[in-house]
Amino acid sequence: MKTYSLNELIKKGLEPEIVNLITNEVLNITLPLKEDYPEYKTWFLIKHLEGIGNDRDILFTVYKKEIVGIANIKLSEQKICTLYIKPGFRENKIGRMLVKTCMEVLGTNKPLITISSNKIHMFKKIIKENNWEYSESLSNYYTIGSDEFIFNGSLFLPKEKEIDYQKIILPNKPRYYKIDMLPKKIIFFIKHLLNQN
Repeated sequence: MKTYSLNELIKKGLEPEIVNLITNEVLNITLPLKEDYPEYKTWFLIKHLEGIGNDRDILFTVYKKEIVGIANIKLSEQKICTLYIKPGFRENKIGRMLVKTCMEVLGTNKPLITISSNKIHMFKKIIKENNWEYSESLSNYYTIGSDEFIFNGSLFLPKEKEIDYQKIILPNKPRYYKIDMLPKKIIFFIKHLLNQN
C-alpha cells in the first residue's frame, strides 16, 4: 500500500492522459460525498482541479493497483478539504495513514478540517489520536439538517455563502425567497418555517 501526491507525480513528468485518468477515478470514487456536500462535483471540477500543481493537491492511496483512499488538500490554508476511504477498505488504518501523509505534506499536526455531523462517528479515533481541537460548528452550512464541525481553525465564509447561510437559518428571511427558483430541500425547509408562524 502506498500513498502518492498528484503534484509530485506531475513534477516527475506524469503524462496528462494518466493525470486525467487518475482525477476521473478520484472523482468517481468520491461522488458519494454529494450526500453531505451537494456541490462537491462542481467544487472538485472547477475549483480543486484548477489548483492542482499550485495551491491544491490530491493524495491517493493505492492498494493492489486500486485507489482506496483519497485526500484533497489546500496547501495555503493547511486544510484537508476531502478525506475519503472506499467502502470495504475502512477500519484498516488507511485513513490514519492518509491523515499522517496529509499532515506531513501540509506541514502541520493541526490541519484545518470540517466534518459533517452525519460522518463524525467515522473520525472519532483520528480526532482523538491527533489531539485535533474542536473550533466551532455551523448549522445547515452545506446541507440542511446537518451541522459541520470545524477542527483546528476557523472556516472562512465567503460573503455570498454567509448571506445564503443566514437566509437559510433565520426564520424571518425565507418569506423573501422566490420559492419556485429554489432547490427542493430549501423549499421544504421554508414551507416548514412558514407553517410554524
